[in-house]
Amino acid sequence: MIEELNKTLEIIEFLNKHIKKEAISKKRLEEERVNLTDFIVLQQNIKKDLEKFNTIGKNKSKEILTLLASLNMDFHSTIWHLEQLHELIKKMIVCYGEEIYEEEES
Repeated sequence: MIEELNKTLEIIEFLNKHIKKEAISKKRLEEERVNLTDFIVLQQNIKKDLEKFNTIGKNKSKEILTLLASLNMDFHSTIWHLEQLHELIKKMIVCYGEEIYEEEES
């Protein structure tokens, strides 16, 4: 999934450079690059937490609850990261679409 997110951001960056009116600031795109790095770490944390479940005994309720809470926070953060990229996609749809319609009308 990380490859797909990275490719999506590359497409957004490419389109942003090739439209007349910059849709997304360079700063915002740089922030999203950092977010992708954070996303990779987040996915690694989820994987580690899931692997821990295999080593915890069924009677270790507090450890299980701690892992569930960690997974909950990590999945919430995952959703946030995806929403950030989703917002960039929607913004590019609007800006790129407006440019296409302006060209067709000319």
